[in-house]
Amino acid sequence: MAIQHIALDHSDELYCVIGFGSFFQNKLIFDDIDILFVGISNDNFQLYKTLKAKCSNLSLQFKISIDFNFLSKREYEENLYLDIKNNSYCMIYLNPIT
Repeated sequence: MAIQHIALDHSDELYCVIGFGSFFQNKLIFDDIDILFVGISNDNFQLYKTLKAKCSNLSLQFKISIDFNFLSKREYEENLYLDIKNNSYCMIYLNPIT
C-alpha cells in the first residue's frame, strides 16, 4: 500500500499509522480512506505538512479522497482523538523502536 511506503520514508519521525473507517471495515461502499498518522515528537509541524502533501498527491493519483488526520504520540496516548480500540481499524505501520 502506498501509505506504508510513506510511513517507511518517515519511519524515524512516526510512531504509527492507522487506517480506520468504512474502507478498513471492508464495506463495499466508501467515500474516502481515513488515515491517522501519529508523530513521535510534539513538534511535528513540518512532518504534518509533508505527510498532508503526500496524501493529497495520493488522493489525486488514485482518485479517492484521503481523510488525513495527525496527532502527536502524546495526544494519541491520551486518546483525545478517537477510541480505535473499540472500532475496526488497521495498523498500517508501527515503529518497532518506540
